[in-house]
This record gives sequence, structure tokens and C-alpha cells, in this order.
Amino acid sequence: MEALPSLPVRLDASFSDESDDRGGGVYEHRGLLRAEGDALVLEARGVGALGEGDVEAHRVPLDDVSAVELTAGWLRARLVLRPRRLGAFDGVPGVSRDALVLRVARRDRALASRWATALSLALLDREPE
Repeated sequence: MEALPSLPVRLDASFSDESDDRGGGVYEHRGLLRAEGDALVLEARGVGALGEGDVEAHRVPLDDVSAVELTAGWLRARLVLRPRRLGAFDGVPGVSRDALVLRVARRDRALASRWATALSLALLDREPE
């Protein structure tokens, strides 16, 4: 896959994110997406009422991604990764039932577009199933 700068992203907090007894639950995760060999690495930290948590790294092999799409709205874009298998995104925050949705700020929209193109080309270059 083409070497690209890291993409700043935000992810919604999932229902499994822990909250403490003081009401300091995680509101969202902020992080960076980068390519590392034949995998995507998402480093993120939870942000909540009590500040920021520790950085967690999640590695997703490119073979576990079936499709990528970039949707753009007025304020932000969304880079949507669809899994090839059900457990592909286990443990990654912001995963819905069928996709990993990475929110991208307006200022990073051009970089997100480059990411979507590079990922799409990398997925096309894979061996046929």
C-alpha cells in the first residue's frame, strides 16, 4: 500500500467502554490511523469528563477489510471500513455491527480521500478469493 501520512480520526465510544463511579465515562476516542506493512494500525485514546485515557493500539490486517468508502458531509467526512469476517474489528472502539466508522475533520478531508483511494487500490490488488 502507498505510504501515507497518519490520518487523525475520531471514533464514537462503544457501549463496552467502561465508566467509573464518578460519571467519567468515555465520550469518544481520538487517534491516528496509519499503514504498517499489510495491516492498518489505529492508535486511539478515550476522552471523557475526567480527561484522556491511555493510548491503545489496534492492528487490523488488510486481508480482514472487504471494502472502504469515504462519505463527506458539511462538517466532517467519514472513512468507513467494512469487514471481511465478523471478528475483524473486535476490540476496536467505534465499531458498529457491520463497519468501522472513522470520523475525519474537514481540514483532513483531502488526506482521507487519499487514504480511501490507496486502500481501495490495495484491496483490488489482493489475490482473488
